Amino acid sequence: MNLYQVTLCIEAYIRQEGPFRGKKLDPVLGQNYLAYVNTIRLNLRELGIARKAGDEILSPLQLAEQIDKEQAEQEAQEAELRLCSSHPFRNIEGRSNPSGGS
Repeated sequence: MNLYQVTLCIEAYIRQEGPFRGKKLDPVLGQNYLAYVNTIRLNLRELGIARKAGDEILSPLQLAEQIDKEQAEQEAQEAELRLCSSHPFRNIEGRSNPSGGS
């Protein structure tokens, strides 16, 4: 596993479990995570890949709001897909009814 994969796993865990354990920050967000993220940032800068304009550090509340919004969008897309996949004519191309007759 490389550094980037480890960081992605940590971020996925935090998205699922949340950043806090009680009133304390989850241990997975300790010094190692910050070191990993900083190393990736420095590596990208050395490669000439800069941050997008407008990137900012989000507060925990802003981050939670952003995650909630992304989850709501994903759930809406999944609901739309379920609705489309349950349509009786989804696999019929150029036919006017499900039995294939005209």
